[in-house]
Order: sequence, then C-alpha cells, then structure tokens
Amino acid sequence: MDNPQKKRGLSNLLEILLLIGMVAVLAVLVSLPWTIPALTGQHPGMEGNWFYKHLTVLLVTGILVEPMLWQARSLMRRVGAGKPFGAPVSRALRCMGVECLLLAAFYAVAFFWLLRVIMLALAAALTVAGLMLFVFAELMQQAGEYKKENDMTI
Repeated sequence: MDNPQKKRGLSNLLEILLLIGMVAVLAVLVSLPWTIPALTGQHPGMEGNWFYKHLTVLLVTGILVEPMLWQARSLMRRVGAGKPFGAPVSRALRCMGVECLLLAAFYAVAFFWLLRVIMLALAAALTVAGLMLFVFAELMQQAGEYKKENDMTI
C-alpha cells in the first residue's frame, strides 16, 4: 500500500516553507519601526519623510503578500491531497492574480511618490505574473472539467 504522506513529498515541503514565509513576513512587518532606521539610517521626522515612505511601501507589500502565501498554501494542500484541478484551485489562482495586480498598481503609483525605477520594474513583473495566474486559473478550471468528464466515461 502506498504511503499517502510520501506521495505528498514536495507539496508538503512547500506548504511548510510557505507557512515559514508567512511567519517571516509577519515578523518583518512587526519589526519595521526598528529595522527601517537600522538599515536605512532614516528616522521618523527626518527631512524627506523617507522613513514613512519606506514604512508605507513595506507595510502594503506585506499586507498584500500574506494572502498570496495563504492561497499558495491552500494550493499545495490540494495538490498533496491529489486534487490539483477544478474550481477551488482555479479560484485560488485567480485570487493570487488579483493580489498581484493590486500590488502592481500600488507599485506603479508608489513610483511617483518614491521616484525609484525599481518600483516600475516590480509593477511590470507583478502585472505579468498576475495575468499569467489568470491564464493558469483558466487552465486548471478546464482541466478539472476534462477530468470530471473523463471520470464519468469510465
């Protein structure tokens, strides 16, 4: 008899790593008031308000990344359970796509606030990633329909 835990191998490992990533993001978000001054030398009230600009960008990024990691964990759980196709997977991929596009829009707006070219590069990359997630969502939806149809014919 096959060991179901062994079959989960990679998806189980990724699920654990995503959970660690979620905890790490929360820890970084909580530590921002101390890490920003330590890493940038910028403190609240300094000229240019760079501390607040960095804080805002990093907080919004963390808040939008957390649900993406959560959705990715749910995908790994479904893959590990042997259910990688269908509506739940498609829905999770679409949610991740929306979150990528929201973050991309935020970075595009933040470019004009921070005047950092990296914000445009990140916005472009996240836009492509978000759109690809929508394509993958449709692909998983169709695969689920084909699987259901195939299961009914056997």
